Amino acid sequence: MIGFSELRNRLRLQETMAKQHQMRLDILSKGLHDVQQQQTSTESKVEQYKRKLLELSHRVLKVMINQEIIRKAGYAIQPEEEHIRVHLESMFNELNAPTQFRGRLNELLSQVRMHHPSISSQPTSKLHPEAMEEIRIHLRMQQEGISTLVNILQEDSRDLRTIENSLAEDESSSSHGYHANQYPVYR
Repeated sequence: MIGFSELRNRLRLQETMAKQHQMRLDILSKGLHDVQQQQTSTESKVEQYKRKLLELSHRVLKVMINQEIIRKAGYAIQPEEEHIRVHLESMFNELNAPTQFRGRLNELLSQVRMHHPSISSQPTSKLHPEAMEEIRIHLRMQQEGISTLVNILQEDSRDLRTIENSLAEDESSSSHGYHANQYPVYR
């Protein structure tokens, strides 16, 4: 480069190239901003679809439960169901024992606090309020289901005792000379 005119031309070319680079940067920045907005809207849609999926899966589960109840109506309790009933009753009794787990839980909590003093005594929750409400509703429904199941089991056990008592009465009356076909039939 010789002289001021070539230096001026070089400066103009550099300014032109700098403007072109700036325009490219602006276009890329706008494109990046658009992509970030699309990502945000896509994430919100994904969360919305997740909630919808969870809601639909709960509805399908309710329908399946009702279908199974209708299908099993009138059938005797199967051995697997009896085993589950016994297991549920034992879990229910364990949960209702007031001091059985509370002492162990307090001991574990004090050990955790001793090792991690930053943990406060108040539980902290980072769940979304809608998720918390959904969990509360689900737990309430579970509790109601367990209560209903316990009531049904108690009624069934009362009915079984009544049947056992009437069978015992029938056996004692047959030992006194009465026969089963001597009872009147009511229709």
